[in-house]
Amino acid sequence: MPITGPQIDHVIYDPALRRFEADVSFTTGTPLRRKVHVSIPGHVQWGHQKMVSELVAAGQRALQGR
Repeated sequence: MPITGPQIDHVIYDPALRRFEADVSFTTGTPLRRKVHVSIPGHVQWGHQKMVSELVAAGQRALQGR
């Protein structure tokens, strides 16, 4: 199953837990999209690119684990 086109929605940072939470959706077929909710440890001082890449990687792992 090829996974393409990640889209991230509703990113929340919890400073008390130092975690990012977001909904990440991917195209997994034509035109099927799958959405997963991910929660990852992180830091508010991460740059945008690092936060996005970590959320996408967590989403891919969650989809492959299903």
